[in-house]
Amino acid sequence: MTEEGEPDLLRMVLVASREAAAVFEAAIEESALSVALSEDGDQWRLEALVAGDADLADLRGRVLIAAAAAAVDAPALTIEPLPETDWVAAVRADLSAIHAGRFHVHG
Repeated sequence: MTEEGEPDLLRMVLVASREAAAVFEAAIEESALSVALSEDGDQWRLEALVAGDADLADLRGRVLIAAAAAAVDAPALTIEPLPETDWVAAVRADLSAIHAGRFHVHG
């Protein structure tokens, strides 16, 4: 946690057309720790990780300005805390043993 009760990371998610998603990516990439775009049906999903103490009003403003500049509707924007996860333990729990002949590989 950055400060008491504040999460270390926040996940920001929006869905838009491919062209609009690229505009939104450019608008927030400077403030984000990482940005990922993925296809979501005929739309594109933009997920960004931002620091828990990021200026959320500024990020929302950047998205609104980008929408206006691209002449598209402002997308619904979800910003939520990223839960702390022991990723090593989570991956190990999902891995099942591989049996190949007389060999057994487990992680």
